[in-house]
Amino acid sequence: MFAPIRWDHVRPVVVRLMAQQWVDAFFATGELRLSTYKSLRALPDERFGDMDEGNFMVELQGQTLSGAVIGSVADSAYVLCGCSRQPSPEQLAKFGEVGIQIFHPEYFAKEVARCIPGFLQGYDGGCYYSTGGIPVQVSDQELQEVAARAKSGVAAGMPSMMKLTGPVPAKFFLKRQRFADEAEYRLVWLVHDEAIEPRSFYAPGARQYCRPWRKR
Repeated sequence: MFAPIRWDHVRPVVVRLMAQQWVDAFFATGELRLSTYKSLRALPDERFGDMDEGNFMVELQGQTLSGAVIGSVADSAYVLCGCSRQPSPEQLAKFGEVGIQIFHPEYFAKEVARCIPGFLQGYDGGCYYSTGGIPVQVSDQELQEVAARAKSGVAAGMPSMMKLTGPVPAKFFLKRQRFADEAEYRLVWLVHDEAIEPRSFYAPGARQYCRPWRKR
């Protein structure tokens, strides 16, 4: 009989930079503007815009076989991007010197989730920066099933691919290695229908888990 293991997940304090008008609106009424992966891909700036935002590769590793699945996250998700450290001078120059400081990302995100129609599931976590994909361990049998279905056409291969990649929440947090200095922390809300941008939600209850932030 093993003794129970006590283990807690300590989340970082997160800074979300935004224009002063949105900081004021949030603390006045609870209005919070959220992005979508589609809008993040459309950012024109070469340094901060990422045309691969939401695209992912899952590296499947079996006992003796290996393979990969390439795809995109569905557009049925809202996302809030923050920084898990003090913002860099480059980030301050791009996004401004004010924002909100979130002490409890999980509780904050849950309060926002209560105010999003059609909310299904949420995730929060730090981004995974890679030059490749997300490593996932599977069985050789599952890999053979994917290969067999894919040979008969993409549509035939999709059920098996979705079975393997659907439960991988890391796909919502994958970014290219060159963005690693951003130290990005994300909150992701999956919804039933397509996420529409721009979109504001009113979540006054989330204000108890954060405060206004300004560059010192």
